[in-house]
Amino acid sequence: MLTRMDLRDLRPPTDPDPPVVLHRTDVPADTWAGLLADGAYRRLTTTAALRADVGEDAARRAHALVTSVPDRAVVGRRSAAWVHLGGDPPPYLDLLVAPGQRLPPDPARTCHQTLLSTRDVIVLGGCRVTTPTRTLADLALVPDAHDLWPVLAQLTEQGADPVAALACTARTARQRGVRRARALLTELIETC
Repeated sequence: MLTRMDLRDLRPPTDPDPPVVLHRTDVPADTWAGLLADGAYRRLTTTAALRADVGEDAARRAHALVTSVPDRAVVGRRSAAWVHLGGDPPPYLDLLVAPGQRLPPDPARTCHQTLLSTRDVIVLGGCRVTTPTRTLADLALVPDAHDLWPVLAQLTEQGADPVAALACTARTARQRGVRRARALLTELIETC
């Protein structure tokens, strides 16, 4: 005997507890596109999306990067600032590794060799990220640091310590741009 079929019987089963952060590699391409198009998820990065019904925070932004960060690397510089502050993600992932270490080339990331102590790194969302203070020190050292003044000020407002960042630059005395970074951090201390 034929029975009337309900369209709901044809739908695939849904996950009762979908992940908060979904990585592009977790689902087939058509499912990824459908979840974004339907508004179930909103894009955080090119490879991760956040469930639409939850808020964004530093741990979730860091977790969005976890599949792109090798074990021996730490998220730093502009990428760490994005993790701590939000906004638009940087165009590429900034990773820090110990001096003498290298990562395989990848156009989606840049790799910088630098000394990091255990107090310079925190784990957020399963991902190793420089602390806000270390991020402040590292950003002050980049060539276009003056253009990053709003980010530096926002990091300071969120709890980064510019005095400790200034002291951190003493450990990088032979690095390029240290004098400029110290002047910038001193200006930041005086204005905040």
